[in-house]
Amino acid sequence: MGFNPCCCLTLKTGGFVIGILQIVLGSIYLVLYSCALAGFVSIKCLIDNGKFQQIVESLRDEYQGMMTTSHFEESVSLIIKLLILLVVLSVLSIVVASVLIHGIRMERLPLIKFWILCAVFDMVATLLLTVWMVQTENGPRQSLDLFVCLFGSLVDFYFICVVYHLHEEIRNGSSGVSVPVRTRRTPKV
Repeated sequence: MGFNPCCCLTLKTGGFVIGILQIVLGSIYLVLYSCALAGFVSIKCLIDNGKFQQIVESLRDEYQGMMTTSHFEESVSLIIKLLILLVVLSVLSIVVASVLIHGIRMERLPLIKFWILCAVFDMVATLLLTVWMVQTENGPRQSLDLFVCLFGSLVDFYFICVVYHLHEEIRNGSSGVSVPVRTRRTPKV
């Protein structure tokens, strides 16, 4: 048995915990993004029907001509597109976490490898987004956003290490769980 990064849990239990956490968080994000999407779609419908013109006019007065009606409509459309993307990513996160749990239960190495590849891709994408955000954003929230993204990437890295060690443990056959071998039953005569 090799190194266990899950201090007081078995690697298998740690893998299950990671999968369940990802399903729970993915479900919470899915609900939140879906609610936000519904709100922005209703705003878009109000804009398209011309019932939102007064609010846009008041915003234009408040921002001293910086916001035009077309700019506001473009912003709402962009937010809707981003929320659709986030809803899709939340669903994919739930599916990938389910694949991890199934892979651990059945000790299927390709499914566990698939999760590892998805997690590495997610971590790299988050780090690249963080670099882009730091270069483009100025202000007091920049350091908080940077901290949150880097902390999330460290947690992702830890999860990847746990699942990778579990993968190696299963591959080497030292998971401590015996896999039943199916034998052919012969009829009694």
